[in-house]
Amino acid sequence: MEDKLRLQKLAEVFYAVYHGKYGLQLIRQNDEWLRATTPADIIRLTDMLVKNNIPMAGLKTGINKFLNVVHKTLLGQEHPDPAPDSLLDFCVRNNAELDIRLKAIRPLIRKWNDNPSELSVCEELKVLFGELEIYNHYYQIKENVIFPLLEKKWKDFRCLQIMWSFHDDIGETCGKSMSCCLWKLRK
Repeated sequence: MEDKLRLQKLAEVFYAVYHGKYGLQLIRQNDEWLRATTPADIIRLTDMLVKNNIPMAGLKTGINKFLNVVHKTLLGQEHPDPAPDSLLDFCVRNNAELDIRLKAIRPLIRKWNDNPSELSVCEELKVLFGELEIYNHYYQIKENVIFPLLEKKWKDFRCLQIMWSFHDDIGETCGKSMSCCLWKLRK
């Protein structure tokens, strides 16, 4: 019963965030439930939200904001390490490496936004974006191996629809950023 009540409370917080009614009072009122949030709760919540036919763009924005509310709780939870060289270990290591690479790109994008005519920044971005190409294979493995397995195993699999959509956004954003930078270099 507590799991069901926690899911209901988390849904209330999500909808408040989704409708722009996010604030400290909301967090305080639901602190007990938010501090008890588990990764499984996020899976169940997103499954329920997808079932409720929330438009994907709004759902992704709302989930991002909601995850900002509970991220410290989720990060603070114990989790078993994956078996060395297992598929899950491969995913964890790839995510860590990708995070490092993306953090290296952020300051360059800021620089480029401040001065789009700076060709040396474009050159550097071109190299770094090129190095990200290898992660296309990683996303293909997730989409063609892991996601179908999870869809078969999990009853609350609809969160994968959000992950697919985020993958599509990532591919589109990287493609646009790289194309724009390459266009600048050709001038």
